[in-house]
Amino acid sequence: TSNPQTLKLSNSQTFKLSMKVLFVWPGLTGYMGDCWRALAKHVELKVVVDIRHAMAGGKYDAAEVLKDLDWSDRLPEDWRPDAVFTVGWSNPLCVEAARRNWGPGVKRICCFDMPWRPGLRCFAARFALRRHVRLFDAAYVAGESAARYARWLGFPRVETGLFSIDLRKFSQTFKLSNFQTSKPSNFQTFKPSNFLF
Repeated sequence: TSNPQTLKLSNSQTFKLSMKVLFVWPGLTGYMGDCWRALAKHVELKVVVDIRHAMAGGKYDAAEVLKDLDWSDRLPEDWRPDAVFTVGWSNPLCVEAARRNWGPGVKRICCFDMPWRPGLRCFAARFALRRHVRLFDAAYVAGESAARYARWLGFPRVETGLFSIDLRKFSQTFKLSNFQTSKPSNFQTFKPSNFLF
C-alpha cells in the first residue's frame, strides 16, 4: 500500500481501498477463494457464485472455498458496487450481471482465459458477441493469447494477469528444492510481487 487510502499494484495502478467489488463467478476453484479472501482485506467484496453450476462438477466444497467471504447465489438488490467482474458470456448469472443497470460509473470487467485460435469460431465470435462485449469497460484475461482474442472481440481495454498462485504455500518447497542449487534459470530469478488476483 502506498498510503492508507490506496492500494498500489505491481503494474503501478492504484485503487481506492474504499472500493466495492462484486465478483460473479460460474464455478468454484480453491485458488479463487484464496484470491477473493486476499482482496477482501483491501476492498469491500461480495462474491456471487452460480452454486448449481458450481456444484454440478462436485470437485470443490463450497463451504471451504467460500469460507469467510460475503457470498450469495443471487445478485445483490440493495448494494451498488464500483466494479463488477464476470466470467465469459455463456453463464446466465454472469450475463445477467453484465446486463444489469448498476448505476452510473460502475465498471464492468469480463474475465476469461480463452486463447486466440485462428479459425471460424474465433472469427465469428467477434460478430456473435458484439452486443455482449459492448457492455464492458475492460477484459481481464490470463495471458497474451487471450489478450489477442479480447482485442479481436473489441473490448475497449485489455489487461492480463487473471490467474495467480499463492506463493506462500509453495515457498518452503521452493527453498528446499533443487532450484536453489542447480544452474541459474529464469525460474530462479523470479521474484514474486504482491497481487490482487
